[in-house]
This record gives sequence, C-alpha cells and structure tokens, in this order.
Amino acid sequence: MTTMTLPNETTLSAMKEAESGEDADIVNIDSVDNFIASMR
Repeated sequence: MTTMTLPNETTLSAMKEAESGEDADIVNIDSVDNFIASMR
C-alpha cells in the first residue's frame, strides 16, 4: 500500500505561482548577497 502525501500550503502556493506564467524578473546570482537583495 502506498501512502500519498499532499503538498503543504507553501508548496501549493509555489506551484500556482509557477503555473501563472508570472516571472520573478531578473534574479542576480553573481553572489549570495546580490541574490538575496534581488529577491526583495
């Protein structure tokens, strides 16, 4: 018997955002500090 785990609210929200076609603009990954700043 396989137990099915349902996604939590955070995962469901991320899935809906990904499916919406909206992108996060430019994400700077040149350094960790720039990456974190670009996510704000």
